[in-house]
Amino acid sequence: MYQKIRSRYRFPVATHVELWFNDRPLFICLGRNLSVEGMLLEVTDTILPIGDQIMLQLHTENRVWSIPSKVVHSNANCMGIMFLEPQSELYRFYVDLEPDLRSVNERYFPARDKVWTRYRRCPAMTQGK
Repeated sequence: MYQKIRSRYRFPVATHVELWFNDRPLFICLGRNLSVEGMLLEVTDTILPIGDQIMLQLHTENRVWSIPSKVVHSNANCMGIMFLEPQSELYRFYVDLEPDLRSVNERYFPARDKVWTRYRRCPAMTQGK
């Protein structure tokens, strides 16, 4: 069983995060806090098994961040994600932003309705329903 003691400060954010599994998009969720080691994601009725390796994508002003990660806890409201490699540069990017730019911003991410429609019907999301 995976065990990790948190050793870094969690920085509050509100940013769209794309979650990918096996090179396929699963869904979009909301990143709620960020550390160098991982991220807490707000989800809706989606539970992934602990230990699943996933890819997170975050779109910022001039970069798309693709971050290999692992699910460390999951329930119907949130998922704890641990990055496979520390993400100091991503953390510094959010810490250095002006406070009003730290939240979800359409400049950094395409219109949510268009993107969400594309993802919510992925086969992985509809299995067993």
